[in-house]
Amino acid sequence: MTDKENTKKGALSTILITGLVSLAVGVGSGLFINYFTEKRPKLTYDITTQEVFTGQVNNIGIFAFRVSNDGKKEIENLLCQLNFSEGKITERRVGGIPVSARTVGGSDEEIEVSVPFLNPNEHFSVQVLLGDVKEPLVRPSIEIRGKGIVGKEIESPESSKKTFGNIFPLLIAAIATLLTALATLKTVIDRRFKNLSGMLVELDDMKDPTKHAGGDQRDTIAFALDTKALYEDAKIIREWPRELTYWAASDALCNIWLTSKDNDRTVKGIESLDFLVNYAAIADDSKRIIFLNIAKLAFSSDNRDLSKKYLSDALSEKDDFIKKRVEADTILSSLYKSLV
Repeated sequence: MTDKENTKKGALSTILITGLVSLAVGVGSGLFINYFTEKRPKLTYDITTQEVFTGQVNNIGIFAFRVSNDGKKEIENLLCQLNFSEGKITERRVGGIPVSARTVGGSDEEIEVSVPFLNPNEHFSVQVLLGDVKEPLVRPSIEIRGKGIVGKEIESPESSKKTFGNIFPLLIAAIATLLTALATLKTVIDRRFKNLSGMLVELDDMKDPTKHAGGDQRDTIAFALDTKALYEDAKIIREWPRELTYWAASDALCNIWLTSKDNDRTVKGIESLDFLVNYAAIADDSKRIIFLNIAKLAFSSDNRDLSKKYLSDALSEKDDFIKKRVEADTILSSLYKSLV
């Protein structure tokens, strides 16, 4: 066999091995994702009772199930529907939720429960008595859904063990394949790690040591306001109910100062935002939004030259997002027309 043929055979083997590794990784990842996501549904239900009480005259069916919100957010517009193909509903009862917070309806064969919302870790139960049933009791069709979510039945422990037992060998095989693939790629990873380390060093060198970075941006903004004696505005920012980005804070402050009709306060606001841009480590796109707000404040203070300067600074880079902001704002759009 020639060297050329050996090379072709080696290349083909590499392709086949790579394909098999990719297939195994895909299957293994799918099994992992499927297993763990199926074990964590947000809206669940489980059947707690499904029995027949045999009487001398008539058989009575007893059916009960429980609906739970296992997620961290409330579920809105919850609707539960049960339809029985056998027997007639004689009694129905809903427990675990106030009467005022639910609506129960239906017919002899169907029950419908509506709940406007179900809080996290909250659950309720539905019990039904049926007459004229046979043994064993036929399971009804169940449909449970809320806003943006469909309820899933919780598997019994026996079913869960069986499912895991079926996929366990596949999981072991997938893990073994992944380990083999990692060993094969180790050389490539080692070779590329040096390049990555060099890139990280370059990125670290790009940080400006003269700029304030880190911490809660609200504190940095408040400090900039304090330097211009805007103590009340600094207090507002420090007590803001949620975290603020630099650009969002400039939007909020700009609106406060424009509506205050206080020119001295507005001028100090311009100075504080200018100080903030030069003091803090702010992303370029956030800086451009701050420049737009300074331009609006300067315009309201009849400082047209300063207003045009900051608008030009904001538009110095081609940024469609900034341009849309300018077009949407009456003051900025008129300023922009005077520049072009």
